[in-house]
Amino acid sequence: MLSIKHLSSDTQLLFQAPWAPRSAPWAQTFGDSGLDWIYGYNGGWQILAPNISSSDEDVTQKKIFGESALLPWELRELSVSSLTATVNLVSAPLTIERKITIQSERLIINERITNTSPIEQEFRWMHHPAFGAPFVEPGVRVLSGARKVIFDPDREPFSANHEICDLIDMRSFEADLDLSIIPTDSRDIFATLADFEHGYFALINERIDLGVIVEWDKEIYPYAWFWQDLQKNPDFPWFGRAYVTAIEPSCAIPGRGKCGDYQRNEAIVLQPFNSSSTEISLTIFQNVSENTRVEEILGRTINQPKEKS
Repeated sequence: MLSIKHLSSDTQLLFQAPWAPRSAPWAQTFGDSGLDWIYGYNGGWQILAPNISSSDEDVTQKKIFGESALLPWELRELSVSSLTATVNLVSAPLTIERKITIQSERLIINERITNTSPIEQEFRWMHHPAFGAPFVEPGVRVLSGARKVIFDPDREPFSANHEICDLIDMRSFEADLDLSIIPTDSRDIFATLADFEHGYFALINERIDLGVIVEWDKEIYPYAWFWQDLQKNPDFPWFGRAYVTAIEPSCAIPGRGKCGDYQRNEAIVLQPFNSSSTEISLTIFQNVSENTRVEEILGRTINQPKEKS
């Protein structure tokens, strides 16, 4: 999904990459599937499978980083309010089926991944919703159900003294880190949110009276990667041009080895010809200054019957 727009205010919600859009496949390769994926990145909201980190590729059986976002999908059904599409991965014997439905202010994604082989398969699965200007701006509030933050040794911010910290209202006092609001200063940070009481995050822009809530099944996605580049990263392909905040529901923590009680790089295991299904949704709402607004929406969606797939 490259665009989600709130029509009545004509507000684009998703991050739009500040370079000419490209369509997969493309010929350029850097010898690293992660860099190849970034080369074709246009912003928006991707599903990544069977691999979510180029450093975690299996040498004996390459699983391409974010292959599900690179291949063309087959459209199976289309109506005014929904579509169903499928894709067969190449680097793993997996088929993904997605049904995307719009119900008033909600966008609902039902997904099923099926192992089409007689061999047990390990894979990694995450969503990559990235939000940008004009919706994201200084002062936008960030909420989530996470109670821990885990730092990546290869990314900022990190020190051995605070690899894992408590998170209270998106603030870590141990790490002196405030993720609860979009700052006015430029910033480039990456971390993993964990120990979710409820799988959700919310972004709230009080200036334009607009908010979004993304919810997911924390049994499938027990973590969410927090990526924020506010015109700070000088490297390819950003060059200080990106203004983006992404909270990415994931089955795994990036990297390798143990991290306290957590295991990095966990995989989902599918037995031969078995499937795994889940649902993730986005809700757009207004009247954001009401203190109970987020709780009301979460209460309503938690109790809503889920589609069986």
